[in-house]
Amino acid sequence: MKLREYRKLAPVHVKAGVEFLDKHQPGWREKVNLEVLDMQKGFYCILGQVFGSYHDGASFIERTVGRDKAIDFRIGHGFQTPRELRWYEGREGLTTKEVTKALTILKNNWIAEF
Repeated sequence: MKLREYRKLAPVHVKAGVEFLDKHQPGWREKVNLEVLDMQKGFYCILGQVFGSYHDGASFIERTVGRDKAIDFRIGHGFQTPRELRWYEGREGLTTKEVTKALTILKNNWIAEF
């Protein structure tokens, strides 16, 4: 996957992540502060704000979907960048700007509380 293709899919990935959190972590929206959202920092990314750290969120995902599916799941839900793009990006997930843009694009459909 190329970086440009991955970025085009950001709204799809973010929507999938929101739907997952809605199902498995009711009330998660009250924990997320978009003012401090930083997808490059483990405590300020979406998983960090919801679970206390990126690691704790990743562990929850592993327990929920299974260890063998967890990495692909995190990528497909906007929580982690594909391995082949990390060397270029230098980060573990979508950028804060990409997530915020995706939330804005999709807010009328599923993110009205934000």
